[in-house]
Amino acid sequence: MATPNGSSHVYINSRDELNVIELNIHIPHGTTEVADHAFKDWTQVVSMTLPETVTKIGNNVFSGCMNLKSIDMSTSVISIGEWAFHKCCNLTTINISPSVTSIGNDAFRDCTNLSTI
Repeated sequence: MATPNGSSHVYINSRDELNVIELNIHIPHGTTEVADHAFKDWTQVVSMTLPETVTKIGNNVFSGCMNLKSIDMSTSVISIGEWAFHKCCNLTTINISPSVTSIGNDAFRDCTNLSTI
């Protein structure tokens, strides 16, 4: 993931309560794609913010992020990869923009608490 000036920065805010670390991740503006497996099995991730420049969420990007509760997905996203949110057990709601034209197989498989799309 690169920013327009060529540097690679992901902004991570963490909170440590009783030795449990929770990560709130903000992808930098200028990023156009979240690469396959980028955050796979990062169980500490609780929230994710994607900028308006992101158009593609790759395969298995958030697979296994069992504590992911919210994702602020840009309205520019047009593609969500296969297994992208697999096993995101704490994700209850996700807003998918009408601009999304492709959702991969099993993108939301085993999202047992997902009640609103």
